[in-house]
Amino acid sequence: MCCGVVEATGLEYTGIYRVPGNNAMVSNLQEHLNKGMDLNTAEERWQDLNVISSLLKTFFRKLPEPLFTDDKYNHFIDANRIEDGEERLKTMNKLIHDLPDHYYHTLKFLLGHLKKVADHSEKNKMEPRNLALVFGPTLVRTSEDNMTDMVTHMPDRYKIVETLILHYDWFFSNEELDKEEKAPDDNWDMQPLPNIDHLLTNIGKPGMPREASAETVDQPLRFHHQRFS
Repeated sequence: MCCGVVEATGLEYTGIYRVPGNNAMVSNLQEHLNKGMDLNTAEERWQDLNVISSLLKTFFRKLPEPLFTDDKYNHFIDANRIEDGEERLKTMNKLIHDLPDHYYHTLKFLLGHLKKVADHSEKNKMEPRNLALVFGPTLVRTSEDNMTDMVTHMPDRYKIVETLILHYDWFFSNEELDKEEKAPDDNWDMQPLPNIDHLLTNIGKPGMPREASAETVDQPLRFHHQRFS
């Protein structure tokens, strides 16, 4: 539903998915849909695209088990760190095809949607990298995410999601994995990361929350990378 509304009316909306919606309205919309009620986007209260897009992010953030699954999370992180570009993509492709069917098809649907958004980045300013900054911490995590992983794996989470958006057609065009198929060029230019040592050394100290959402923890890194014109 949320994806359909964004694709129908918001593909050229500047900052779609980056700008958060009003929390109260997001909660109201979620309750409205949980009751099985239809969403009439002609009603003024449901015309804020930031509310619609925030509900989608909330849905994936609250999944009991993330789409990349707890079992395969570390495998995706390791695959992302493979230096050879072709081997990196092929390893990631195998991991994706090894996901349970409902996880795989949900991921395919969501990333197809994000690719459509990125295809309109000239208008909405949401290139694959900017979408990855928003969705990386939400999608690539464990069900019991801890702050150390949030900080140390944050660049990997960004990079994994950006890669899947950039090469969506290659990853998802064939349901059957072809081990002999050549991978596309993987020229991914990661900007230098800010020093995160102070975040790691402060974990667990007084005044530092023991639990925090990925969306909160990644703010220093996210703003370092974002390049909106």
